[in-house]
Amino acid sequence: MFDERYATFQAYGISHVVALIVGVGAVTLMLCLRKKIQRSRFYEILCGCVMLLLEGVFLTWTIRNHGLRPEQLPLQLCTISLYVNVFMLLSGRLEPFRYTCFWTLTGPILAFFIPMQGYDFPHFRYLHYYLNHLLILLSTVYFFLVSEKHVTLKDALWSEGGMTALVLFVIHPINYCLNTDFMFLTHNEGYFSTIFAWQNVVIWFAAAAVHQALFWLYHRFLSPRSKV
Repeated sequence: MFDERYATFQAYGISHVVALIVGVGAVTLMLCLRKKIQRSRFYEILCGCVMLLLEGVFLTWTIRNHGLRPEQLPLQLCTISLYVNVFMLLSGRLEPFRYTCFWTLTGPILAFFIPMQGYDFPHFRYLHYYLNHLLILLSTVYFFLVSEKHVTLKDALWSEGGMTALVLFVIHPINYCLNTDFMFLTHNEGYFSTIFAWQNVVIWFAAAAVHQALFWLYHRFLSPRSKV
């Protein structure tokens, strides 16, 4: 499972398409069974522990192969989403998801369609990448289904704009000081040149559009106030 000969992953190759099918199928199945899904502390804790175990093995593997590096700090979009969801799963406190749903929905979706890893099945990195992103996505959908609090448009906009701006203004100085590329913000030369880099703006607006579409579907089909 850790053999370097599996470093042959190709985007939209067979293994990638299989991962996409499994991901779409799992989310679709969960939505089809939404009326039967109820809160379960057992499954919440189990899911949180599996996510932590996968992340722990991944960190151990990367440290063993590359040593301790600044890039291993948990400051990427989906890594932050993972730890936020793990906190909610293990603590049973679901309130924060109303303000983090933009991150925990769009991040895994983008990760599935734009893979940022190079290992094919059955390498552990392949399994870690797709399983953890799938669990982030499924746990977020679960939060929407079981939460007693209604996610409002104000919550969604705060998740898209307020939380994003807050996190990015923290990440930028860290990238500058450590010469890292957290949130994929420092592809250009210089510190201030990346803040308004057009590609980052385009990606943010594309992600915001996806989130608004998902938010509309939530209000139409999944919200406690919907007719479904």
